[in-house]
Amino acid sequence: MINIRARVDLLENMHQVIRSLNDERAYESWILFIPDEPSRDDFRGIAEDENDFEHAQSLFTSLVL
Repeated sequence: MINIRARVDLLENMHQVIRSLNDERAYESWILFIPDEPSRDDFRGIAEDENDFEHAQSLFTSLVL
């Protein structure tokens, strides 16, 4: 069973990491998929969709590595 709350928490944490990178290019790439100033509901919508959640994880990985 998918734990949506854990996914939302993970997405929020990933967002904070991207914001803290001090890399404008990374942030701009991130907000093309994750809304700028996202709400918990924004994260929940992504967390509930398997493809969107996987895309967010992949995007995050590509931006921080």
